[in-house]
This record gives sequence, structure tokens and C-alpha cells, in this order.
Amino acid sequence: MFQWRSSAAVILLLVLHWVAESQAQTCQSPERKCDFVCDCDKCSDELNCGYAGNGFECDFEDTGNCGWSDRSVNAAYGWGRHQRGDTLPDSGPSSDYTTGTATGWFMGVSAVKSESPKTAVLVSPEMQQSSPTCRLRLRYFLWDSGHTGLGSTPLWASVRHKDSSEAVVWRPEATSIRGWREATIFLGRNPTTFQIHLYSQRSEGQKGDVAIDQMEFLDCALPLPLPGKKCPAEMVECKREGCVERRQVCDGTDDCGDGTDEEKCEGYRLCNFEDGLCDWNLRSLSKLKWVRTSQENISISDPLKGPGRDHSNNSASGHFLYVTVPDGGLTMDWAAFQSPRLEPTNSSHPCKMVMYTHQFGPRSGGLTVLVADQNISAVWERGGALGDVWVKAEAEIVTSFPFQIVIMAAIRNSAYGGIAIDSIMLSPECRLSTANFTLASFPKSPKDPCAEPDKMCDFNPDCPGADDEAKCGDFSYAKGSSGWTDSSIGSQGWTLYENSTSKEDYLFVAKAPGQQLTEAQTRTPLLGPSGAACSLSFDFALGGSPDHIGELSVRVIDSLLGPQPKLWEFGGKTGVGEEAWRRANVTIGARKHRFQLALEARAVKLCSCSKIKVRNVRFISCHAEYFPSSPTALSCNFEDGLCGWYQDNSDNFDWTVVSGMDHTIGPGKSLVVDMWSPSLRGLFGRLVSFTQSPGPTDYCLSFFYKLYGPNAGALNVKLLDGHGYEIVLWTRSGAHGNVWHEGHCPVPHQLTSFQLMFEAVRSGFDGQVAIDDVTFVARPCSVPRTCSFEGQRCGYSSSGSVHWVLRSGRTATTVPGPKTDHTLETDLGFYMMANTGANILPSGSAAVLTSPVQPGTTKTECVHFWYHMGGVNPGSLTVYMKPEKGARAKIFSDGLNQGDVWRHGNGNITSPLVDWQLEFEVVGAGGKDTHVAVDDVFLSAHPCQNQGSRCSLERGMCSWSNTQNVKVDKLDWELTCPGAERHYSTPPEDHTLGTEKGHFLFFPSSNRTAANQNAQLLSPHLPPTGGTCLKFWVYKPFSCKKFISADSQLMVWRLTGGRLHQLLAVDEVGGPWKRFDVDITSPEEYQIVFEGIKGSLGVVALDDIEYTIGVNCAKVVTDSGTTSPKSDNAGGIAASVIVVLLLVGTLIALLVFYWRTRQRDETLIGRSSPSLSRNSGFRNDTYDPALTFSADAREVEVASRVCQGAWRAGSPSLRADSAGRDLRKSCRIENMASVSLSSRLDKSVRQHYLSLPQGGKCQVTYVWIDGTGEEVRGKTRTLDSEPKSTKDIPEWNFDGSSTFQSEGSNSDMYLIPVCMFRDPFTLDPNKLVLCEVLKYNRIPAESNHRAGCSKVMREVKEHCIWFGMEQEYTLFGTDGHPFSWPAQGYPLPQGPYYCGVGANNAYGRDIMECHYKACLYAGVNIYGTNAEVMPSQWEFQVGPCEGVDMGDHLWVARYLLQRVCEDFGVIASLDPKPMKGNWNGAGCHTNVSTKQMREEDGLEHIEQAIAKLEKRHKEHIRVYDPHGGRDNMRRLTGHHETSSIDHFSAGVANRGASIRIPRQVGQEKRGYFEDRRPASNCDPYVVTKAIACTCLLDPEQVEEGK
Repeated sequence: MFQWRSSAAVILLLVLHWVAESQAQTCQSPERKCDFVCDCDKCSDELNCGYAGNGFECDFEDTGNCGWSDRSVNAAYGWGRHQRGDTLPDSGPSSDYTTGTATGWFMGVSAVKSESPKTAVLVSPEMQQSSPTCRLRLRYFLWDSGHTGLGSTPLWASVRHKDSSEAVVWRPEATSIRGWREATIFLGRNPTTFQIHLYSQRSEGQKGDVAIDQMEFLDCALPLPLPGKKCPAEMVECKREGCVERRQVCDGTDDCGDGTDEEKCEGYRLCNFEDGLCDWNLRSLSKLKWVRTSQENISISDPLKGPGRDHSNNSASGHFLYVTVPDGGLTMDWAAFQSPRLEPTNSSHPCKMVMYTHQFGPRSGGLTVLVADQNISAVWERGGALGDVWVKAEAEIVTSFPFQIVIMAAIRNSAYGGIAIDSIMLSPECRLSTANFTLASFPKSPKDPCAEPDKMCDFNPDCPGADDEAKCGDFSYAKGSSGWTDSSIGSQGWTLYENSTSKEDYLFVAKAPGQQLTEAQTRTPLLGPSGAACSLSFDFALGGSPDHIGELSVRVIDSLLGPQPKLWEFGGKTGVGEEAWRRANVTIGARKHRFQLALEARAVKLCSCSKIKVRNVRFISCHAEYFPSSPTALSCNFEDGLCGWYQDNSDNFDWTVVSGMDHTIGPGKSLVVDMWSPSLRGLFGRLVSFTQSPGPTDYCLSFFYKLYGPNAGALNVKLLDGHGYEIVLWTRSGAHGNVWHEGHCPVPHQLTSFQLMFEAVRSGFDGQVAIDDVTFVARPCSVPRTCSFEGQRCGYSSSGSVHWVLRSGRTATTVPGPKTDHTLETDLGFYMMANTGANILPSGSAAVLTSPVQPGTTKTECVHFWYHMGGVNPGSLTVYMKPEKGARAKIFSDGLNQGDVWRHGNGNITSPLVDWQLEFEVVGAGGKDTHVAVDDVFLSAHPCQNQGSRCSLERGMCSWSNTQNVKVDKLDWELTCPGAERHYSTPPEDHTLGTEKGHFLFFPSSNRTAANQNAQLLSPHLPPTGGTCLKFWVYKPFSCKKFISADSQLMVWRLTGGRLHQLLAVDEVGGPWKRFDVDITSPEEYQIVFEGIKGSLGVVALDDIEYTIGVNCAKVVTDSGTTSPKSDNAGGIAASVIVVLLLVGTLIALLVFYWRTRQRDETLIGRSSPSLSRNSGFRNDTYDPALTFSADAREVEVASRVCQGAWRAGSPSLRADSAGRDLRKSCRIENMASVSLSSRLDKSVRQHYLSLPQGGKCQVTYVWIDGTGEEVRGKTRTLDSEPKSTKDIPEWNFDGSSTFQSEGSNSDMYLIPVCMFRDPFTLDPNKLVLCEVLKYNRIPAESNHRAGCSKVMREVKEHCIWFGMEQEYTLFGTDGHPFSWPAQGYPLPQGPYYCGVGANNAYGRDIMECHYKACLYAGVNIYGTNAEVMPSQWEFQVGPCEGVDMGDHLWVARYLLQRVCEDFGVIASLDPKPMKGNWNGAGCHTNVSTKQMREEDGLEHIEQAIAKLEKRHKEHIRVYDPHGGRDNMRRLTGHHETSSIDHFSAGVANRGASIRIPRQVGQEKRGYFEDRRPASNCDPYVVTKAIACTCLLDPEQVEEGK
């Protein structure tokens, strides 16, 4: 018996194995490979098919290119897979399309230069047959970078069939634009296997000028069977078991893919013109004739001629009717053909005609179907060009007389294109007639336009009665609505409703005969050009009974640039009936080219129960020469709009108004381009001024700017003259630090009208460009403190024997001079140069470069500059400070040829309130081919630092500089401080000050730039040395293997003679800041180089850099002297003496006055007034060595640092230091953190108003999670009565652009009530309601994780999963200091605070108690509360809650906590590691229990769940805080009652483990477990969903739910 059972088991296994293998073989069979259907697991049968996987996309990021291959015949021109490269290329895209960075890949052509055109061919793999709706959406790039001409056919596509026949399917406009464009290729029905060929033909062009990227195949599969269902009654079943709609039956197209829908068509009369004209007659009164032809007859060598293919066969050999401009030229612009005579019809049995039209290119003027009986009338028309696609059209004819169908085409006299017709199908009701009748005469032709074509619809009436503007789409004209033309090619289209009685007209979406699965679209005629103030306003309604009606959008179709991104869109529902109408205002802006406006829509369901409608369309202020007046003209702080500026619509991206990083008022607004934004594409973003009138004076454009980040790109200011030429006036590039800089741009007077432009150049991808506080005045600029000589002299003048000239490196090939400037380190950059050759500047002769006059000041300032001396005996360079009166003083001199390098020089300026000028004087020395050049002059507000002095980076980068030489590095070191940082991960504090306001240099790693790219930080040139000590501090934390790559590097080099010599390689520091000392010896002049090499994540930072020239690290003097250039401060010293003498008397008087007033003030207000000292005078946000501590303050500072050091060292007790000071007393100096002003208001006044009766009304506060995923928002509305449940509370909306949840152009978001609570602040009957947030299209917002959590909880409902979450939080004052902590130090170490009592141990108990009561009143399922381990830290527990209720109750509890803290004027922080050092972090420990865990032997289920959690530890860490694990990296260190983030662990009663099993559970063998990994700022929906997925769903379900 046992043997028989064994044999049966073996047989069963073999059968199962055979079934699995046969299924695998079936899904991989050749006929199922590349058929646009995923038959195999993970869609493996659809790999390398020209696309990959179930997205049917190809982005060329993988080396396999999705199977695409270069099949170019000639090696001189071909396709290849390319990246942009490290630097901005002179040709090709500035980035790929998919990633938008230099690291992304695309397919591009090679360079070509040939006498005859060469053709590059890119071929797809072989694909199976496709459906009639099949289309390929791709992004393409066409740019004539070399200005050699694109030619007529730089790019086109064709389909090659199994029989090697080929048909052209796509021909984009051959216009040169430096940017990615989007196109759709309509592949159509291909009944056999086929390949796509992409061609480019040019005789001359540069690399990458033709490129493609991001392909998506859409709706290409043939109809599939409905799983487990038969076709519905309104559909027809195909032999292949798929279903098609009844409207697709007998329409001349094989929609089934097997001909089923075209088989039973008795009585229908199809003419596909393969065997002649059928009964159609091509005779016409016009000289322009229709012809029956094929693409093979028209041309197979010129892709622009003909439709490329017929409709019936989708091939070049198929026949059709065609009309275009004849070879002899156009004499008449219309052509017609007609049907045979047909019998009368009636409304119950109309004659239905289906035909397919191809209206391509500018020659296509339009098509009209006429019915000729006793009269001639139009029954169908379609104007303009529809693209490279066959479009299905239908017409119904009802007439009581015999008739003929007349089809008429209008042809324009343009370069290419034409109109074709194919596959005309007449229904059985279209019966032939033998009756004789006389056709009516054709109606009169419409009158000729009253204006030239370019003046039609240009927003300016040129004709009497404004006839030229009457049919342009503006409903304010009587016939304006008729200007909109339906251009839909799908099953939905736009129709114009007109009611002559009510004079109401509107556009609405209705059913259409098209077969493509595209949006309904209607267009205006060609409009414009338009002016900067141009806008479109209209009423719209998406009304009806369904919850979601559909989508509506507005788009511009530029005549040169093609379709542009959507300007405006709305999705969802606006209401019911007349209340559904809303008003929209859309900015169109300045458009240089003629354009069309398009309304696009898609209805979810077309029925009488729902409508999408548009009415009252208006074009407002659109004339090209109209500019609105602005009170501030071009001067603008961007708080209330763009003033006299507007976004350029011909560029690649827009500037964005951003709140919170304003230069003027901090929280205000500025204009920003975030280069790190993944949505940006293209190279330029331009802000253009309104046109300015010419004037006799020079102008000044001043502004503040930021160029921040290691790869930030560039900022240009340009002048646009009346002829369209662009002139660069000012430019900056490279890292400038996370600080605002002042820019001054002189604008020379203009003889014609002009415009100014701010241009952000996206040559980099990791940084930010911003501008603010723009001022434009009609006078010359005040003296700039910085001059780079890029395009201007900055007011510098020349005198002496020869002139200093403004030069660039490009002229250095003919005249001696530096090959590159210092600013840009390219041959395009400018500098000032004096030719010091003996034949130009004789020995002893001088040439002087003089700055504009600078105002004098009492402070000593430092002038920095870079100079270049080349050739043998170049002469001497001396820099003088020349006061307005008196002798000039020397501040710098050098007279050596020191190689082909730029060197740093500086000198102190002291001019006591006397205006002064700089003089750069060169004296010739008789050299040959010699020169002296100057660049990048900068006046600092602080004295010069001696060479080798410590650079704290609090006043800039001292003499250290980033190189801009792209041959040396690609990125930059960046200056920032943690308090100002909003994007990058940085050290939490600098080293100098130990605060978030201190500055340092850092080098981040990010995915916006390629791995292993580097940044070099260079010192000045230093003299040869026998021993110099380099000291610096480094921040480079230990990298966690699984989360942060350890491949970022810091190298320290000595650069000598162009060669690098390694001094040090820094590994992970392991702690916060670490000091390094390096001895340097060099027999030659050298520079120190700090080189950061980028990894994938993490950061490297430098601070407090110091080098001691001639003194080694053992403090031994090694060098007796140096030969470095001299900063001569004799003049400054003399001037300083004068200042001291002038000020001594004043200081004595001030001191006397100070002591008298001090005694009086102490009497009035006492010595301690912290609120007064905090809020009066100036705040110093950066370290200034001139500031000093009082003796008391210094004692506290020293004591607190000693305390902190002792605690970190684990000292068990603290008594006194070596000086006998009581450290316990010093460590407990109490200085309560500041509380908000609103908390100090008289609450009794508030209570009076809260007690007023509400008259039966109810206040409901809607609470939701904002776009940060960490904060909650709320707003209140009135209801007529108290709601009993959320069903009684209506949906609402809010401005998502102000909560980081949407763009300003489409900002409305939906609030969907999901959970209701009592309101503990305004009391009954008022309510709080927690809401989900939906976007405009009714899908959950990115921060709405409740929707996904709810779905999972429904799937695991049978397990009755309970959660309890322990929310830890920390109280802070509004000044950012922990609540009740000492202002100058720290409290005693952790120990007495956990569950502590007493004023010395419990900080903020009132807040905890009030919050607890508020939760109980509201109905939050709060379990308990306690003080935590760190002082000012508390915890409350919520639960047990089942399923999604856990997240609901915790989020409301968080909202209540913030509101309670608001009343007390403090802040509740959920930061997982609020304080660095030996202090506990904050978590949100999550207790979990299922029904099985709570039953007998539930411990077994607990252990199974823990095993599953271990396998997905990494995935859980990523979702246990809102920043992908980065927050928990600071907390989960293996210390302070946490586990290590790298390792999973579990244990009974172990608070240092990832998972803790409570001791009681271990003893009772059932209950729950505690996941201690979630951070305090976690999203409970995300955490509970992840736990439920891992513990209760199988792995495949978990993968699908990612």
C-alpha cells in the first residue's frame, strides 16, 4: 500500500512538472513573443521587443536598447546610444529625456559631413501584428547646432512588413529647436509581423542633433477575451474570443484582427480603390483633380510626398484617392468627386457613409462632404491638418430627393502635404437610383479674406467690423464660437451647441466616429502672436450624476514648436445643473510665433447623465504690443506677482515663485529654478521684461541672486534689442554658496526699444538658481563690489603709455595673453590685460587700470583679485589705493613670471570716510611677448587674512577657490550652514561654532550627477617649503552598508607643476568632526588641493582649514623666508593711525555717556531682562570673532562643555572642576526657552467668545496630512446641524499649492471625510473630521497613504489585526531650544527623567495632562502616557485599534497635541533624534497582535511573523520614517535603547532589539510583539500597512503592493 502511494505521488509530481513546463513553453511560443500582451510571469515574453515589460516602454537606460539596433548602410552616419557627457556639449541634447540629467541615455545620430546625403537607420525587433489603435509615443530632438541646415527629411519613421514592403508612418516638421519634443506615431493595423525603422538623412550635421528617447507603445494589442465572461450585449465576439463594439462592425477596418467584424456586411458597399473607382466619379468643374494612386506611384524615395500608405492595407502599394498641389503649380484651390445617384432616404433609415481621411501637412486646407439634391448643403466638414494618421469619419444623409454625395477638398499653396481618402463604406440604405435629375448649382464661394493671412486672428481688428477677428474662437463676437474646429481623431469629439432663441452657445463633448483612443480636441484657427499679458478666460462645467465626470485641459499648439505642455487642467466634477459652471483664467503669455489654442477632454462615460461643456471663451489683453502698466515697472520683489516681467514661452522651463527663501523678508517670495527638480527638461529658463523705450542715459539693473549647489548651472542677464539679437551683459556660474549675493548689471543706453532677460542655464543638474529684489533705474550703477569682466569693464578705465584691454582667451592665439580667464576657466571668459612686450610697453613705461570711485568707510576692507603674468620679464604689477585727496598707498606688488597660472592677490584698504580708487599699475621690463592680466576683483567688508591663517568659513572662502576647469573637475565644493539648508543632507552643526548657524564647505553625493565625479578646492600658490603644517576638520560619517554607499572619498593633494602628489586619503571619520594634521614639504611652488569624489549617497564636509607656512606640525620653524607676492599695508597702517586719532575723543565721550546711562537703566529694568535683550538690536546669525562673552557667560559656556564631555565619557558623578567651580550648579542653570507671543494673550477673553451660543449651527474642522507627510493642516466650516456621521459631512477642497501638494496652476485638492471626533477646543456640538486628500483627478495625493493602507486592511480583515503605537515627542521653545533646558548648557544626564516627578525632573507636565484630556474628550483611543528618558520628552500610547483605525486615531492625537502646544506657546517635535549626543531619540514603537497571536500557542504565530519581518528588514527601514530611512539612521545606532539599523534582532524584554517580545507574552505564549524600529515621525498608515503586508500576505501579493 505504501509503495502504491509513493508511485502515485511521483506520477502526480511528474504531471505537475509537465504542466508547468508546457505553460512556460506556451507563453514563450514565437507567436506570443512581442505581441503587446504579457503571457509569461513578469512579462518576460515582452522583453527586447522595442520595449520592455508590461509598461511597453523603452528609455534606453539599459545597454540592450530594448532590442533596437543600428542598421545604417554607410558607416559615415549612424545611430548610437549616447549620454550628454560631463560638460554641456555644442551639439545634441543637454540631457536625456527620461532622467533629465547628464547620466541618462538616449539614441542619437553620429556627426556627418558628406557631399551627398547619408541615411542613418535604427531598426526595432520584429513585432507581432498590431491593432488599428496602435500608436507609439516618443520624445525626439531636432537641432541644427552647426547651422548647416537640417534638410527636408532629418527624421522620419516607417513600418516594414514581412514581405519587405515599407510604408512611411511619421514625418515630423523639420524645424530646429534645442529641446525635447513629444510626438505620436500612429502605427495602425499591421496584419503580419513588422518592424519599425527610424531614419535620419543629412549631408552635414553634428553628433546628437537628431535623437530619440522615452518610447511608449499604446493600445497595440488586439482585443483580448474577457476573463471568464462572454461579450456583453452591446459588443460583438471575434473568432479570437475578443470583443469589439458594434459601431466597429462593417466600418472598413479589421478591428478583431481576424476579420470577424467585417464578414457579415451584406448590402454594404465598400470601395478601397484597389480595383478601380467603384461607382465614384472623379470628374470636377475644378482644374484641380483627385487621382486614384498609391504611395509607390507617388514616391518611395521622398518621405514628404503622399500619405505614405493606404488605409485598407497599411502599405505603400495600396491605393487611395489623393489631391495635392500639382507639379505645374496651384491654379484652383479646390477639388471634388462624387458618388453615383442614390435613392431618397428618411430619418429612420438614413444613408450612412464611413470613410477614412488623411489630412497631412500645411497643404491640407480641409474636407467637406456635401449632399446635392435640389440644393447643395454640407453634412460634414473637417478643417486643417490632422497629422500623419488615417482618421475615421462618418456622415448620415437624410433627404426626400434623389441625391449624390460630393466630397470636396481645399488645398493650400504650401511646401508639402495633401489630402487622401480611402475605404469608403456605404450602408445598405444608400441605394443606387436610376432617376434623372438636375443637380443644383454650387453655392457661391465665400468672399476672400479681408486681411492678409498673418493678420487674421492677431488680436487686432484690421478690417471693417473686425471681420478678421470674428471667427477666431472668442465668444464675444457673434460668430466667435464657430471659430473652434473639432480635430478629434478618437471616439469622443467636440460639438457646438447653438440656440438662436436663447442666444446660448457652448462647446460640449459628444460621441465621435474616430477609432483612436485619444482625447477629444477642438482648436482655434492660427492666432497671434500674443503679448505678455495675454490670457484666456472661459466657463466650464463637468456636471452630472457620476462622482467623476472626466478631465478637461487647455494646450497651446505652436506653429513652430508644435504641441506644448498643458497650461491648465481639471479633473473630477464641478457640480450638477447650472451650479456646475465655474470660471477659469489661464495665462497664455507672450508667444513669438502664430499658435492655436486647443481644448482637450476625455469623459469617463458619455451619456445624458454627464456633460463636459465650455462657454463664454474670451481672449483678454492679447495684442502683441500691449504691455500692462506696473506700479513698480521692472523693480520687483515678487511678493505680488512678476511686476514688469513675464515667463518666456519659447524656452524649456519656467521660473517658479517660491515662498520661504526670500532675500527681503525671509518668509517671503523669490523666483527660483531648482536644477535638481526631476521634472525639468531642456537647457534654458528665461524671464523677460516688458519692452522698454530707448533713452539717453545708461541704466542699472541690480538684484540679489543665489547660485547654490555642486552642479548649479549658470545665471545670465541679457539684453534683447529690437532686431532679436541677444547680448550678454552679466553672467555667473559655479558654486556661490547658500547665501544671497548682490548683483549689479550696467545696461548701456539704447537707441531703440529693448528688453532685458534673466536666463537660468541648466548646464548642471544639482543645484538651485534664484533671484529676488530686482531694481531697474535710469542711471549708471553704483560701484560694484565684484567684477568678473564678463562682457563689461565695470567702469574701469585705462591710462598711461598703453591701454588695458578687455580680452578673452580666444584672442590669445594671435596676441600674447592667458588662454583662459579665471572666472569660467574657458577661452570664452573675459579679463583685463596689458601687453607688456618691449615693442608695446617700453621698459620703465607704465599702464594703469583704474577702478571707479569707491566710498570711504571707517572699517578696514580687503580687495581680492586674480592676476596672470606671462613671458620672460613681464614687468611688475603694483596695486595702489588712491584716496580722493592725498598720495596713493601701495597695497600689493609682484614682479615675477610665475608660469601660465592665475594667482590670488589681496590687500587691505583703509580710507577713513574718504572716497578712493584702485589702481593696477604695470611697469614694462623689456620682455618679449609678455603680458599682465587681472580678473575677478572683489571687495570684502572684512580685513584680509594673512596667508596661512585659519579659515573658519564664516566670512566666505578666504583665499580658497573652486576650479571651473572642466578638464580638472565637474562639480564644486559648496558653502552652507545647516540652518539654511533645505535640500541636502549636511552635518547638523559646523565645527567652528558648533551650531546650525555656522558655516562649512561640503560636497554632497546625489543621483543628479554621475558617480565618481569630483570637485577640487584649491589654495593660493604657496612658496617652496621644508615643512608646512596643514590642519583641517572633516565631517564624513560612517556609512551604513545597506543604505549609504561608502564610496564617496576625500583626497588631499599637493599640486606642483601640473602634477598631483597624494598627501592623505580620508576614510569614514566615524563620529562628528575630526581634525587632521598633515606635514607638507615641497621643493617647488605648490597648491593644496582638497578633492571630493562623489559616491551615491552621503556627504563630506570641511571646516576650520589652516596652514602654517614654514612651520611644521611639530611647531618647528623650517623656512627662513619666502618669495611670495607682497601685500603691502603701509598705506593702510598710516591711514589707520589717522582714524584712531580722530576717533579717540569720540570714544571717550561715548564711554562716559554709556556708564551714566547704564547705571540709570539698571535702576529701571534690573540686570536680567532676557526678553528685552532677545528682541532689541541686531541678531548676529553668523560667528564674528569681534564678539566677546561676559565673564559669567563664559563660565557657563565652559561649564556646560565640561558637563557634556563628562557625560559623554560616562562620568558617574559631577562635583567640581579644577578651579573649584560647582559643576552641578553650572550644569543646571535654568533659562526657560521662549514661548510664542500668541500664548501670552489673555485666554479669558477667548473664553468669552467660545461660550457664545451657536444658534443650532455646528463648526466642523477638517484635518488632513499635508504634502510633507509629517505635518497636519486644518480649516473650519459651518454646517446647519450637528452631523451624526461622516456621511453628513460634505466633501470640501483646499489650495494644495500652499501645502506642498499641487502646482499653483491646478491647485484645488479634495478633502474626503473619513473619521469624525468631538472637538475638545470649541466643545460640543462641534466636530473634528479627519480627511483623505484626493488630487484633481480623484486619485489619492502622494501623501495620502490611508487609501493604500485601507485596501490592505480589507484584505487581511479575517485576521483581526490590532495595533498599539507609542508616540514619543519632544517639547521645544519657539527659539528652537528644548523646553526648560539651560540656555547656555545642558541639563543633568539622563536617569531621573523617565516617569519622573518633581520640578527638577518633569518638564512640561501641564501640556501632557491637557493633551490626555483632549484625546479622551475627542474620542481618541488613548491608552496612557509617561515622561520619557530625555528631559522635555514625553510619550503617549494609542490603541489597541484594529486595521486602518490605528492611523486615524494617531493622526488625530498628533493634531490635538499640536493644538494644545499652540495654546501653551511651545512646539512638539517629532524629530527622531532631536538632540545630538548622549540623549535618547524618539520613536513610535508599534505593538502588533493578530487573532491567531492572541489565541493559545499564539507565540508560534508571533515567531513566524518575526521571521517574515527579518527577511524584509531593509524594506521596512525604508518606510519607517518619511525620508527613506535617513531619519532613523540618526536614531537606530545600537545605543540609547535602540537596535542597529544594519542588523535585525529580536528578543524577550530586550529594548535594544528590533523586535521586543514582552516578558509576559513569553511566559503566557500568546499576545503581541513590539516593533521598535518606526521613527517618531513615521506615517502610521505606512507602518501598519507594511507590517500587515509582510506578516499576513504572501510574498507575491507583497511585491504587487509595492
